[in-house]
Amino acid sequence: MMCPMDTTGDIESNFDSELDCFLRSCGHDDRWRVIEVLKDADVTGSTEVVVPVGASVPHGSFDSAVSRYVRKVYPVQSDGADVYEVLQRAQQVGLFIDHVPKIIECLRGPERRSVVMEYVEGPTLSEYISSGNVSPTAVKYLFLQICFAVRELHECINPPVIHRDLKPSNIIISSSGPQLIDFGIARLWHEGAECDTTHFGTRRYAPPEQFGFGQTSVRSDIYALGKVLFFCLTGRQPPNAMDVSSCEEAGVAHSIARVICRACAFDPRERYASVRELSSAVSSLPQQAWMKRPGPNSGGLLAPFDSMVNQAQGALSNARGVAGSFLRLLRRIPRWAGVIWNLLLLCELALCVMGSQFAIFYPNAFDSALPFWFRVMEYDLLTVCAPAAIVSILLDKRGLWKRIPVLRNCGQLQVCLVGTGVIVMCFTVTVCASLIALPKL
Repeated sequence: MMCPMDTTGDIESNFDSELDCFLRSCGHDDRWRVIEVLKDADVTGSTEVVVPVGASVPHGSFDSAVSRYVRKVYPVQSDGADVYEVLQRAQQVGLFIDHVPKIIECLRGPERRSVVMEYVEGPTLSEYISSGNVSPTAVKYLFLQICFAVRELHECINPPVIHRDLKPSNIIISSSGPQLIDFGIARLWHEGAECDTTHFGTRRYAPPEQFGFGQTSVRSDIYALGKVLFFCLTGRQPPNAMDVSSCEEAGVAHSIARVICRACAFDPRERYASVRELSSAVSSLPQQAWMKRPGPNSGGLLAPFDSMVNQAQGALSNARGVAGSFLRLLRRIPRWAGVIWNLLLLCELALCVMGSQFAIFYPNAFDSALPFWFRVMEYDLLTVCAPAAIVSILLDKRGLWKRIPVLRNCGQLQVCLVGTGVIVMCFTVTVCASLIALPKL
């Protein structure tokens, strides 16, 4: 995880003056056209799906070739808008807050503030779990990814960002992993504050201190994460008060129930001190605790097949978890190191290009007997195109993603598949060409 960004002090000092923001907003307010209203305006603001003005998208429809964005409009005095500005600044200075939508712009006007961010494709966690295609073993790795997403808010930014509305409908399961959305009631931690100025949240997932019993902290999000884990395992909305017996009645193993109940303790001091500590507790639970219990319609001849499916899903989730951890580790590498790595790869590719051209036009004794067209195919495909595909897979693409955000939708897996396809094609074409050219020698 990247080093923390210090946002201590007056937030206004990190941005342009209010007059500059207002003048800039006057020029940007008409850049977007609303195609769908997700939430009507209320005390926490409104949410709209927008596209750039000029995009040929009929109202209420969607063309996959046109990028959609989400615009949230807030009152002038809004903690949520402050948090979005902090997140935008964190992204601009190179901190990879990977599990939050990319912030496109934050604008201020005389009566409102607006935030435009990328539209994240995928089902919500609520829809994903309700589909019934997720085994409890897979839930473990999914929940650990969600914990990592929350840790980014708590550990990468100083003071920490407290989401305050973590719930299944505010977590999107995208192709790149869980994405946290809707920071409408989020806030920054203020040392010395006795309570929050805004008391909102979803009753079943919000901790007691969020309703006026004290200031919310990182342990407030831990409370919500405990409720989220209960929902992921059972598919049911959690009760307001959690206890081990109610968890076990819902089908949760005793060891997992104890973790959930500690995370959801009424007194914040009795909860886990950090999301990292909660993640460690979940990771250390025995694998048997996550095995799916037979339902009322299971058993008999289908029981062995249920077990095989659960084991396969667990193995697949394990592989995805390892791959995700590896990718997160790579993202911690400093940007300057990625630039040096890219230069080395491009220099290697340049040497391959020069070597192949030399071999084509100045062949050795054996190659000189080969047709010129075959030398071009052999060397350009095997020593230029194939290495170029490998380089495209290995390049650090963070700078490219920053300049062309739409490319972030192309996951690393898709890049690897395309690159592998190019390499296989190069070898196949070369082999076919050799079958034609070599018999003539």
